[in-house]
Amino acid sequence: MNRRDNEELYSRSFFNAILDEQNDNLAVLDGSGDIVSVNKSWMDFGDSEGLEWSDYGVGKNYLDICYSARGKDSDLAKKAGKGIEAVLEGDQDNFRMEYPCHSPEKERWFLVDVSGFRFDGSVYAVVSHRNITERKRSEESLKIYREVVDVADELIGAIDDEYRYIFTNQAYKDTFVSDGVEGLRGVQVKDVLGDKAFNKLKPYFDRCLDGEKVKYTKEIDVGKNEVVYLEISDYPLRDSEGDVVGLAGVAKDVTEQKKIKKRERFLHSLLRHDVKNKNQIVKGYLELLKESDLPEEEKEKINKALDACNKSNDIIKKVRTLSKISEEEIKSVKIEKTIQEVVDENRARAQKRDMEFVVEQDCPSSDCLVEGGALLKELFNNLIENSIKHSNGNKIKITSRSKGNQVICTVEDDGEGIPQEIKNKIFEKGFKHGETSETGLGLYLVREIAESYGGKVKAKNSDMGGAKFELQLKKHKPNNSTTPP
Repeated sequence: MNRRDNEELYSRSFFNAILDEQNDNLAVLDGSGDIVSVNKSWMDFGDSEGLEWSDYGVGKNYLDICYSARGKDSDLAKKAGKGIEAVLEGDQDNFRMEYPCHSPEKERWFLVDVSGFRFDGSVYAVVSHRNITERKRSEESLKIYREVVDVADELIGAIDDEYRYIFTNQAYKDTFVSDGVEGLRGVQVKDVLGDKAFNKLKPYFDRCLDGEKVKYTKEIDVGKNEVVYLEISDYPLRDSEGDVVGLAGVAKDVTEQKKIKKRERFLHSLLRHDVKNKNQIVKGYLELLKESDLPEEEKEKINKALDACNKSNDIIKKVRTLSKISEEEIKSVKIEKTIQEVVDENRARAQKRDMEFVVEQDCPSSDCLVEGGALLKELFNNLIENSIKHSNGNKIKITSRSKGNQVICTVEDDGEGIPQEIKNKIFEKGFKHGETSETGLGLYLVREIAESYGGKVKAKNSDMGGAKFELQLKKHKPNNSTTPP
């Protein structure tokens, strides 16, 4: 063997060693398309698939294999053959194509990548087959995710730390982007929303980019003299090292809800002012009429009319309370102080009915801050009012105690109690029972207020003989609230 033969043998060995180091399945073709060499990955794949070619296909013509393919993917095989031929003939530098290669047990996809090169004046091509199944599955999952996100009514988007869009769904584009505009990737937020809207949102973006989850509601001008109210939640996006690199936002269009709320406020205002004022005028005339010289029978009718006016005013007051429930901010409340204030406010009314209060608060101040607000007083007022008006008893007992992550409060009396058959109904809106029943809103308000604070209220029988209402309130968590009232 001469020196040239040794060099050629060395070159081939070196070349084959390089091929064997590659993870892709590789075959080298000569200018006519014959397979002249394959790498170890090609051989391993052939063994795993039960390939019956001698020498793993070396010596076979790759183009003939492609053009003679039959079956549902034969068109792809012919396309691959034409691409390889074009590279070997020098018509193009490379050729790439994705294709399915499914087995009976599993679905697979491969990428064929063909590159030409010259060696010793002859043309060759390296044909690489790379398994891209995981990538295709990820793309399919991403496609499904994208379709789901695109059909969502919520506006969904993501921006990087320089306020450039990374992603937006269809609802976002429909709201903010003019017809004919394609993708927003890389576009500055202020160039889409305008400086005014961007400046409104930027402080919240910056908080999120500092790592904070942010929720807020903003009025945004979308052009053509139209504004939308958006309820927005922003979440930090982090890279593999945990650094914040952007944010993702979900915005719900609450414009209609805002309009309805505005209309509700107008109607409540009308109810509180106009209707209440008219009520007071009627009540005033009835009081004057009552002072005149009328038969007792007529005065009784006037008393009933006055009672109706008072009940009407009570309804207006309770409707106003109901309207506040959804808007009230939850904060920490000292339950001992709240109970004592309510008792003091109702003491005179109770004394008129020959009733006394017994207050037992076994609740250290440090352990009895609860999640609540100003309406908590309204809740206790309604429970006490219920006992004063309807129990026909002599004593109202109020207790509070700490229990785990709750504070348990009770309001009970020694009156007539609650009939068993109506216990499950008394918290329903508009439910009335007995001759002393009024608006049917008092205990409904109690339940609504309790639940708005994450609490519960139950009706029970008291050991004192009357009714007992047990209120379960959440203990205050220090990071949830402002200074206690």
